[in-house]
Amino acid sequence: MAATAAVAVAVAGCTSAGTSSGGGDGGEGARTLTLALDTPPTSFDPAALVGGSAAGLPWQAVYDTLLKLDADSEAVPNAAEDFELSEDNTSLTMTLREGMTFTDGSPVDAEAAKASIEYVRDGGGAAAARLQGMTVEVVDDLTLTVTSATPQPLLPFLMTQSQGALAAPASLGAPDAATAPVGSGPYVYDAANSTSGDTWAFTRNEDYWNADGYPYDTVRMRLMDDVTARLNALRSGQVNAAPITATTVAEAEAAGLGLVQSDALWAGLHIADRDGSTVPALADPRVRQAMNMVFDRPAILQALYQGQGEVTEQIFRPDGDAFVPELADRYPFDVEAARALMAEAGYADGFDLPYPDIARFGFATPIVVQQLGEIGIRVNLVSVPPQQVVPAILGNEFPVFYFALPAITPPFDVEQSLRPQSNWNTDRTEDPELSALIAAADQATGDDAAEAYQAVNEWVVENAWFAPWALVTSTWATTDGTTAEPVVGSSTPYLHTFR
Repeated sequence: MAATAAVAVAVAGCTSAGTSSGGGDGGEGARTLTLALDTPPTSFDPAALVGGSAAGLPWQAVYDTLLKLDADSEAVPNAAEDFELSEDNTSLTMTLREGMTFTDGSPVDAEAAKASIEYVRDGGGAAAARLQGMTVEVVDDLTLTVTSATPQPLLPFLMTQSQGALAAPASLGAPDAATAPVGSGPYVYDAANSTSGDTWAFTRNEDYWNADGYPYDTVRMRLMDDVTARLNALRSGQVNAAPITATTVAEAEAAGLGLVQSDALWAGLHIADRDGSTVPALADPRVRQAMNMVFDRPAILQALYQGQGEVTEQIFRPDGDAFVPELADRYPFDVEAARALMAEAGYADGFDLPYPDIARFGFATPIVVQQLGEIGIRVNLVSVPPQQVVPAILGNEFPVFYFALPAITPPFDVEQSLRPQSNWNTDRTEDPELSALIAAADQATGDDAAEAYQAVNEWVVENAWFAPWALVTSTWATTDGTTAEPVVGSSTPYLHTFR
């Protein structure tokens, strides 16, 4: 399957959401885009914004970002009309567009941008970690420079995310920051027509600098955590676009809905306890390698994801610079060879492994239990309530767990999972050899960078820090007349791509 594909299917006999409540017919009059969300936003406070899922769409409506991503996940100008990353990857200089204002009338200038970045950096939210050690300098009224203490090639990308979201200085830290956003984005939050935790409404910001880039006069977002409800809402025209699951793609196609697809997430096991602090056996790379060899990846792709994606043993994208084709068969499905590795490591009789029993990932749990059991690993399931899933995992409560994470660019993937301080390096494992390889990649550019990231990838695969199964396709379904452009590595289309 292509790494990213958009499939538009004509809708036959499907009720349109119309010009007053739906987006796509291009008729005269006000146009409304209605989106279904499977994950709710937690806050509009810039320090607490989340991305990487549908939960990021509401804040994208009200907050402009300094830069934005194009379809290839490359940073391009946005509120900043020009930017330059230094040759040593330590500083990013951006020049803002003239004449922009926040919805409270205050100017969008370098001082305001500095205040927003520093507020997120010091705010303690999920986005703060990636800004630690960085400083912001105002060069002139419209120019600012973000500087990292160490090389950070991810700087432009960060400015496309919540780290680069622009909020009015007076709103930062305000008592109502979580519910009353004051941004400079394409829309203004309509509290009167919103319902806490259920519906979010937005009206056009008439002063937005790029109004033509957002064709809808109003945007509505509704929480629908059940995929059947989302499909029914799409069929009836109540919503124009919604995320669906691999098991419902065929049903959506049969209903004549359009599909927006992206091979966005690598799915599989995170073998987090690599130093054996909780489960000593996991410190031996032979054990981790054996765990990789008990999974029949092609069968898993079909059984769990209905063939939506492609098998992989690497956390880096197959179409990216870090991917190494020669590693594709590093861990063939071979239970006997895996048992031999376990015996060689001194664990022929296996060991006990606490493992999170998460309802959301219940489809994968039986395979984990069965296949690890083939080499004597006795999986002990520990129930985790839905609201505790991410805190428990990121809090390092489990030595091994299943999750699906974005695979975007090599700098992003390294920052996400491989540094000692990475959120998804939950045990904060640090290896001097890997750290040296990452440091070399941080400072490299062009072909040298590709070679350096491939060396990182080879080390990670050989040392079996993970047991990836597949790069899984994420799908949004759309009604007639509504389209969106997939962005590499993003499971959710960005709001600026909806038409």
